[in-house]
Amino acid sequence: MRWSAALVFVFGCGGTHPAAVRGGVHHVSGTPRASTKGDLDCPIGTWNVSAEFDLGYAHWCKRYGRTRHGPYRQWYANGQLWAAGGYHEGAPDGTWTRYFVNGKQQLETRYRRGTREGVWTAWFPNGEVRWRGEYIFDQRQGTWSYYTLAGTLRKQGSYVAGKRDGAWASYRADGSRKALAEFAKDVRHGAWTTWYENGQKRSEGSYRTGVRQGTWRAWNAEGHLLEIKYYEAGVETRGDDQ
Repeated sequence: MRWSAALVFVFGCGGTHPAAVRGGVHHVSGTPRASTKGDLDCPIGTWNVSAEFDLGYAHWCKRYGRTRHGPYRQWYANGQLWAAGGYHEGAPDGTWTRYFVNGKQQLETRYRRGTREGVWTAWFPNGEVRWRGEYIFDQRQGTWSYYTLAGTLRKQGSYVAGKRDGAWASYRADGSRKALAEFAKDVRHGAWTTWYENGQKRSEGSYRTGVRQGTWRAWNAEGHLLEIKYYEAGVETRGDDQ
């Protein structure tokens, strides 16, 4: 099981400070504060916990034995919401959302009892989507798309059981295609083609189980054939300069 690196700070909050109970709220920080956000609606059998950090403060719900269970909220020091989500018996559960300090959404993730499940999306600070894809049973599955800060497609391809499989296309900032590559279980396998910025084909060949196989050709930016090389199990057997 792997949880999002972007939420490590969230999940790790408040576990190392001495505790004191004040007014029914369990304060973990050495300098507890009254939150202007109010207490969370914790499930029966849990209680509110709050903690201060250098970057802000947080509230969550816990059972006896330090197990987090129920909603979680964390704020920047300026009062802007930083992260929101929930736990089930200590594991992240449901939709988790993280925000930039300017209030724009940064990340939306989904869990099922600690397992990554569903569509995940990340954004740039300007609001453009950074990447989007789906997890099934804690592994990347199906089409994943990656974008530039300007919103143009940068890279796109498919995963099967967490590994790249099939065709992956990459693009330049202006939208022109840069490369088209094929994978099988995260290993280079199949046709590989690259292009110059002017659209002219740059190289073309094939991989078999991670190494070059068969005929590879290369052209200059004007379309003139530069060379032809032949490979067997990754070893060049012959080359022809043009």
